[in-house]
Amino acid sequence: MIKINGYARTDKGRVRPINEDNFCINGYFKTQEADADTHAFGGNKDMLIGVFDGIGGEENGEVASFIAAKTMAEYDSHVPEGNWNIPLNEMNRRINAYAKDHQPCNMGSTAAMVYVSKGVAEICNLGDSPIYLYTNGKLRKISKDHTELQRALDMNLTINLDASGIHKNRLTKYLGIRSPELNPHVVVDIELHAGDILLLSSDGLTSMVKDEDIEKTIKETKGGSRTIADALVQKALDNGGKDNTTVIVLSCEKKKSLFARLFG
Repeated sequence: MIKINGYARTDKGRVRPINEDNFCINGYFKTQEADADTHAFGGNKDMLIGVFDGIGGEENGEVASFIAAKTMAEYDSHVPEGNWNIPLNEMNRRINAYAKDHQPCNMGSTAAMVYVSKGVAEICNLGDSPIYLYTNGKLRKISKDHTELQRALDMNLTINLDASGIHKNRLTKYLGIRSPELNPHVVVDIELHAGDILLLSSDGLTSMVKDEDIEKTIKETKGGSRTIADALVQKALDNGGKDNTTVIVLSCEKKKSLFARLFG
């Protein structure tokens, strides 16, 4: 059996005037107005965790991500009926309702979510906020971007971005889209082992730090989840911090036996 040592950090960066990111961890979420926040968590209980990157500019993006995080908080530490569509559809409904009541209003949010129970994880994502699994010294992306570029790649198209008209970062799926079917990317039955790390982030990290540098930072950083999260956010800031950056690190540790806990 494993236990989780987790830490979340969000920062508005060096350019954006406000923080349009948000996150939720077992009912805890960032206030809408906060430029930065941190949250430590852990144990061997069930966990429901999400990162939300607002879309629509400073007047609307932070509202959409806040609505998503606040809605997720209502489900505490579980996915209702084991069905990701239940919380996603409710987030989507509330974001669309807000946009309708505050027209003209163009808003939305990505969603990168993880549920962990008894050493097994499942993930769900919409948009381009990534989820990684670091295991055996290697970093692997386990989420799937919902962008025009990724859609073209899935169709095995030969792409000349300059001539194709494809906007590589334009999202094809996100919360706030006016569609009855969200069709998120879901991966289940991810067995976690001691030493594994789950990493969720907004693209404020990945736009500033390459995957190989994220892997290197995790590998070389001594300490637990807080040290890794701080190192990754700092690297994004050092590289320009052009976007809001949110990082959640879940470090998997072997749960000590009662004897070991009592007698060391």
